[in-house]
Amino acid sequence: MLNRERITETFEDFLEEHSEISIIKDWRGRISKIKFPSDAEQTSCTIIAGEVVQLYYKYHGDTIMFP
Repeated sequence: MLNRERITETFEDFLEEHSEISIIKDWRGRISKIKFPSDAEQTSCTIIAGEVVQLYYKYHGDTIMFP
């Protein structure tokens, strides 16, 4: 059975914990790109309608994911 816990962490909360990544916004203020650190590995990000819905990367041996 899958664990379907409700995700309460927002992307803004995630950014506060992971200052090594930065966001690039378009002229409307919506997220258009994620800038990963140069030494991050296996980076992946899905942005839909200016919102980050999935993010994954390896950084200094740690696997970091949102949500």
